[in-house]
Amino acid sequence: MITHLVDTTDHRALARRVRELAIERPVGSAAHSRVADLIRAHFASLSGWRLDEDSFEQPTILGQQRFTNLIATFLPKRSQRHLLRSTNMRDIAAPRRLVLAAHYDSKRFEHFSFHAATDSAVPVAILLDLATALQPWLLRARDADRLDLALQLVFFDGEEAFGEWTESDSVYGSTHLASLWANISLAADAAPTPHANGLSNISLFLLLDLIGGPAPTIYNYLFDIPASDAAFRSMASIEATLTRLKLLHQPIDENGLPIEPSPPPPPTDTAAYFVPRALQRRMFIDDDHRAFLARNVPVLHAIPIPYPGVWHLESDNVANLDWQVVHDFALLAKVFTASYLQLQSSPP
Repeated sequence: MITHLVDTTDHRALARRVRELAIERPVGSAAHSRVADLIRAHFASLSGWRLDEDSFEQPTILGQQRFTNLIATFLPKRSQRHLLRSTNMRDIAAPRRLVLAAHYDSKRFEHFSFHAATDSAVPVAILLDLATALQPWLLRARDADRLDLALQLVFFDGEEAFGEWTESDSVYGSTHLASLWANISLAADAAPTPHANGLSNISLFLLLDLIGGPAPTIYNYLFDIPASDAAFRSMASIEATLTRLKLLHQPIDENGLPIEPSPPPPPTDTAAYFVPRALQRRMFIDDDHRAFLARNVPVLHAIPIPYPGVWHLESDNVANLDWQVVHDFALLAKVFTASYLQLQSSPP
């Protein structure tokens, strides 16, 4: 399947989508609404996806603000009745599911225009690319009743603080959605355990953030959670396989075309993105996974340490992206998801 996923990757479309998303888009702005509409339109153009919205208002240091989380779900065949029966949020919280997430808002700065390319236009573009590329495999698996897990792509609103980051001024959207799902009681036939709620069926929550800078290093931050540790090791193994096949860590431009350095550099060992080296203790980096992790949802937090050098600077724009990293992570996300869902290897 790896070869087929590489062959079907539309590098030009991915680059174009990054450019469409990497605009100044703080909560409440016209550009913020345009980005949300772009996400809605993307899933309206695909087959098999259901798009739900979690809209709410909340006071902030800048007054009352309205937030909207966008949740795209591809349900297994046995869950398709929910598409016709209702639009209740319970329906998309009931199936066992793999969740991939990123935030689509940008931080508000008074003195410069913040395009937030790594933070998180690139992760959002990667999720949209994944939905398009995996759709044929998902449709075939669903129609053959071989899709055991739902796939859910969540686009959080209000991740950024309106002032300085605090526990109360940050991650508005993810906090609201986690609380909403935590207060949904599942029907007995959907509940993995007694007293299960709408978070209980999340097999894994993969959060992408700050992707697109050069040479990112991501550690196994939550190694003491078995499902999180297993997911990290799987991602590291996939990266090693793709690197061995010369499908990663190859210099390419924004359209995925090879860049031939002149003169060619001497051969070196390629530094991995996902570093399996053991940490001495769990490392918590506050982000949209906070409220999910606190409720015992297994998390794979794909965020680099150190942060990109352009973090929260005017220079976090498309001109300063490392396109090799952008395309590499798009491929990693697709292969990891296809593997996790056990999609068949032959092309549709």
